[in-house]
Amino acid sequence: RITALLNLAYPQMFKHEGALRGALQVSLQQWAKERQSSEYTEKRFIRGHRKEILLKVIEPLKAHYPQEMWDKVIKAFSLIYG
Repeated sequence: RITALLNLAYPQMFKHEGALRGALQVSLQQWAKERQSSEYTEKRFIRGHRKEILLKVIEPLKAHYPQEMWDKVIKAFSLIYG
């Protein structure tokens, strides 16, 4: 399932790299403004459902690992997936 996800996602990421870089830049700018001022009220740009997608893909493994290990697996795959 993970290989299938990466085989599907990476070509799309490369195809839309410019838009994804723009979205990342907006997200980082908003994060910096929020840290700078507690009065920052501009509507936030919300990214996709990456965490939900990862959870769905590796859900069959959940029964095989304790919660602490499960959290580490999610974080590791999120680094690979992006």
